[in-house]
Amino acid sequence: MRRLYAILLFVSFRAFAYPGMSPDAGTSEISLGLRHIVIVQADAQHLWASYYFGVYNNTTAARQGEVQLHLPKEATEFLPGDSLKPQDIQLSPEGNLVIKKEFNPGLNLASINFRVGLSSSGSTPLSFQPASDMEELSIAAPLESQLQLESKAMDPGLPTMLQNGNYKGLLRKNIKTGDEIAVLFTGTPQGREPYWLMALGIFVLLISCAMVGARMYAKQ
Repeated sequence: MRRLYAILLFVSFRAFAYPGMSPDAGTSEISLGLRHIVIVQADAQHLWASYYFGVYNNTTAARQGEVQLHLPKEATEFLPGDSLKPQDIQLSPEGNLVIKKEFNPGLNLASINFRVGLSSSGSTPLSFQPASDMEELSIAAPLESQLQLESKAMDPGLPTMLQNGNYKGLLRKNIKTGDEIAVLFTGTPQGREPYWLMALGIFVLLISCAMVGARMYAKQ
């Protein structure tokens, strides 16, 4: 989390230092940025992800507006991250997150945190289907983690701001609305379920051995 916060500060500083228009901005008054980053970590039960994106207010005054964001369908829980509050987020009939609030002029950096339960198979998928066109989508994990990222729809790579030797990841450019992007995570920590199954198997084995031993003793 400390490293994620450092990235957040770095990006925020860039936005503050260069508050003018950017190629990442759209043409409407309030528009969703075109470059998105998802950073993923894991514990024994879940994938934990932080989805970073920008919202542009292309005017010179604070404006009320809304943008839509699509989280992976596997997400079981989400929480507002940087610059967002629970009341800023609603669900559309299509299942997209609708972020509605007052945005300051220029770039407004925001994030959504979500989690996904680990699959007992050892391979956990994330399925992205953007609600709008994107110039770039990056899925990254800390280099020191055991997580491995695979996708037929993305290429190995990282955005410039993550090319500091601390991350590994996948990158895709020129994404159209509705494109399906599947990412598979392997090397996740072992969940609790397999341990319970193993314990149950050992318990059954011990009971069986005890029963066999009791019968042999009874025959003597």
